[in-house]
Amino acid sequence: MPNNELWEAALAQIQFHISKANFATWLKNTYILEKKGAELTISVPNSFSKEWLENKYNKLIFKILHDLDGEIKEVTYTVKQATKKRSLTPSPAPRIAAQEAQMDFQALNIDRATNLNPRYTLEGFIVGPF
Repeated sequence: MPNNELWEAALAQIQFHISKANFATWLKNTYILEKKGAELTISVPNSFSKEWLENKYNKLIFKILHDLDGEIKEVTYTVKQATKKRSLTPSPAPRIAAQEAQMDFQALNIDRATNLNPRYTLEGFIVGPF
């Protein structure tokens, strides 16, 4: 069975054993990198995913893969970045047009005797009758 078909079949069975959130988080961007004899290497996107899969799901993944292909005796994980080509030079930041007209400043009308802002009175906050 080709590697991609083997991994798709394994993922289909793993989905029944873990939650959708965990499946999407830990197994979404994984694939079989290579199979050398009895050792199967799974590519993971980052070292945190690698550690998590090794500690939490290694037994489950190994059991399912071994059931699908009896030759598999060991499963290892390796961090392999996606093969996206990225430019090494940063793209220039978009220019933001300066605001031509600045809003006028409005002074607050505060009653100096009570030192209260007329906008913040009790009548302004009560919605219905008592």
